[in-house]
Amino acid sequence: FPNPDNYLAFDTLQPEIEALVQSAIDVHAAHNCDLLGIGIGLTGLVNVDEGISIHSPNLGWRNLPIRDIFEDRFKLPVFVGNGAALAALSERHYGLSQDVQNSIYVATSHTGVGSGIFINNQLFHGVRGYAGEIGHMVVNPAGTRCGCGRIGCWETEIGERHIAQRLIARIAAGEKSILADQTDITLRGILNAAAQDDALAIETIDTLCRMLGLGLANLVNIFNPDMIVLGGIFRDLPQPCIARVQQIVESEAMGVASSGIQIIRGALPMEDACVLGAAALVLDDVLRVPTFHAIR
Repeated sequence: FPNPDNYLAFDTLQPEIEALVQSAIDVHAAHNCDLLGIGIGLTGLVNVDEGISIHSPNLGWRNLPIRDIFEDRFKLPVFVGNGAALAALSERHYGLSQDVQNSIYVATSHTGVGSGIFINNQLFHGVRGYAGEIGHMVVNPAGTRCGCGRIGCWETEIGERHIAQRLIARIAAGEKSILADQTDITLRGILNAAAQDDALAIETIDTLCRMLGLGLANLVNIFNPDMIVLGGIFRDLPQPCIARVQQIVESEAMGVASSGIQIIRGALPMEDACVLGAAALVLDDVLRVPTFHAIR
């Protein structure tokens, strides 16, 4: 599902989603393939047991029975999960963390920050599937208001939209930057400007690395993972930035907790990771239930 700046009513998106799913079903039918189910990735809080979008702050959705809606429409099993957790699942199946028992996948899109946490080879869901909403841990009580309503969430410090908004405000206040004429400022654009010795861009990236490192250090202290995989837009960070983040994590986390930890960029673009993760969600469920019969 997309993550626009403005809220989109589910009724507005539903016809497009159904058309996309139907096109995939038609492709399978043309090749006489069995369909095992439909995997759906959502932003925000997702009740994975009941397939409900509890709250998606960046879309404005609350308590939508996604699984029931699409099972009723397509007469196929539907499996629903948080998009970042599904991306983590795909990295686990097809990426760089396949042989790692304890890992954390951290990704940012234009609007938010999410994660997937693996503990002893199992994706950690929490009591009702709400685990991993790391973007909403408060790291700056004096910061800006988040889409969830609270102030100073981690995603307001490291999310692309918020980074761009702060940079634009500083340019409007008179600071010089080669980004001044840009209408759509992205992390990649800021990185490019920093590579051209733009002072404001360099400071912005340095602040991002520090806030990213501090948040990751908190996660390291809590979960003590072997590896942290940076996905989504964070895949654009060059190796010197990754090394800087690693340095901050090692200096800010408890020494024994951060010892030997690997911080790497994900192997898969966020869009591919979410799709592959949604497919893996279906397969994981099927493989856990040997008596399941495919539905054509």
